[in-house]
Amino acid sequence: MEMSKIVAVIGQMNVDLIYKDINRFPNEGEEVFATDFKIELGGGPMVIPIMLSRLGIPVKLGTYFGDDFQSRIASDLLNDIRFHYVETLKTRKKHPVVVTCVITTEAERSFVCYNEGADELDCGPESIYEFYKSSSICFCPQDLSVARKLKDEGKILVFDVGWTDDLSFQKIGEHLRVCDYFTPNEKEAEKLTGTHDPLVMLDRLEAYTKTPIVKLGRRGCIVKLDSKYIHVPGLKFNTIDPTGAGDNFLTGLIYGLYHELPLVDCIRYGNIMGGLCTEVLGCFRWDLNPQMIEAYWNQCPEAQEITHFEL
Repeated sequence: MEMSKIVAVIGQMNVDLIYKDINRFPNEGEEVFATDFKIELGGGPMVIPIMLSRLGIPVKLGTYFGDDFQSRIASDLLNDIRFHYVETLKTRKKHPVVVTCVITTEAERSFVCYNEGADELDCGPESIYEFYKSSSICFCPQDLSVARKLKDEGKILVFDVGWTDDLSFQKIGEHLRVCDYFTPNEKEAEKLTGTHDPLVMLDRLEAYTKTPIVKLGRRGCIVKLDSKYIHVPGLKFNTIDPTGAGDNFLTGLIYGLYHELPLVDCIRYGNIMGGLCTEVLGCFRWDLNPQMIEAYWNQCPEAQEITHFEL
């Protein structure tokens, strides 16, 4: 079967309750006030198809809904943005939507999350393969047999992780071996590799995955290509909330992959998308359009080969 030129992603729906700029975290029994508040779709893989659709890329999102209040909120939020490229997948969980309280200060952000853990394993490998089989770029499935089958069919598999205390090569190593692109941030890469040295991080990641890319926030990214360490600098943005920057980075990377651009250029789009989302509260830059990201493209610094990098 010939692949469609489409990006397909499976992920849970996320709803964020965002409390912006408290002046301090409360002690037990205390109350503090935020300067702003917003209920918004949250981060995770679902960001990718939602934002790519605003750039004219054909997409589909596989996700889970229940009969609970959280699912109704998530569905209403999708309808509000007129995103209709959704396929509802089977789950045994009664509360399949993730709900997160996001609390920000001037310096940082913290999260309190409820997640019952709906995932692809509830659907079975046949359903997951059927969802992905007509696409060209996929978010790497949890089921390794499906991931390997898609890989053998020539699909591009991208993979990302969130922070967990048990994050390790033992846990995700086989997924890394099958995926084409893996994009941890520096904290996740440090946890996986056991080193503070960014170049050693790339070396140790390369033992598992062909093209490791480590995100460095405002400093851009580093990647190892053809045995060379490359720094792709970031741009300056008027950051007010870093929530969702990693998910939007991956969106920009896939935007470049969809257009079959060189990897360094794909990373530049990742830096642009990741930076643009930090200028708004929440994970989504709703005024995003192709003209906006092309304007920033013209401001991108040149990538440089490096022999060391200080975190």
